[in-house]
Amino acid sequence: MTIAYTRMNDPFRFQSCHAMSDSYVDPGAAQYLNADRDKSFDSESPVVRANQIYEIHPNFTIPGLGHVCSGDVAAVKGDGAKWISMFPRGIYRIS
Repeated sequence: MTIAYTRMNDPFRFQSCHAMSDSYVDPGAAQYLNADRDKSFDSESPVVRANQIYEIHPNFTIPGLGHVCSGDVAAVKGDGAKWISMFPRGIYRIS
């Protein structure tokens, strides 16, 4: 099977890495993490500070089948970050 969409042209894609607060409109950060990004925009990246919570979730769209999003949540600490999510990682059949 060939997937018609890429990370950049998927019309169903939404923020795959963003801060979490009381609003889903927190600035996304995924575009600043992509190795192929236009680095001239890096100065516009959201500032990451201690005690912030981020959700990181890959999104997959398979045309004609559906869209899947599964995420992890991390807390930014002064000396790094700590995963908050504890669900075991893996591939699971959904019936």
